[in-house]
Amino acid sequence: MVALVYRKQGYAVSRRGGANPDGGIDLIIERNGTRTAVQCKYWKTWNVGVKAVREFLGALTDAGIKRGTFITLGGHTLDAKRLADKHGIEFVNETGLARMLEATDARFDPAALEILRDTKKLCPKCERQMVLRTAGKGRGAGQKFWGCSGYPRCRFTMPLSSGQPKAELAAVR
Repeated sequence: MVALVYRKQGYAVSRRGGANPDGGIDLIIERNGTRTAVQCKYWKTWNVGVKAVREFLGALTDAGIKRGTFITLGGHTLDAKRLADKHGIEFVNETGLARMLEATDARFDPAALEILRDTKKLCPKCERQMVLRTAGKGRGAGQKFWGCSGYPRCRFTMPLSSGQPKAELAAVR
């Protein structure tokens, strides 16, 4: 969805990594000769901390990119914001992302609607489709959860109530 929004704003967008190692950069956007790296985190309950900003700063340096945007559905710590500001990294939170979607009329765009209506979930570890499973034993016996279709090779799981996998914010188109 983030890649689509930037494309609609006139950026050339290239996706890096997906479920594979991305070097700390999910997207590279370019317009008018200016390249910006984008890191997306689908953390609704965690604030982005200094460690994540330092890692992103390292990825920017390694890639030779001077500008960065950190998109998160949650918030960020004050120390993370200070470090980001010091190095020209912009934070976009859930409200900012919603504004970007509105500004590009995403709710009327068939491509955006297709993404939002898509009910399949992709594993952030291996990008295989997630399947609904029922726990057979343990504390959660009888409860449903999302499990990777690549089991037992990939053992990624997530609770039924958590919606999309964290990595999928960046991975979608």
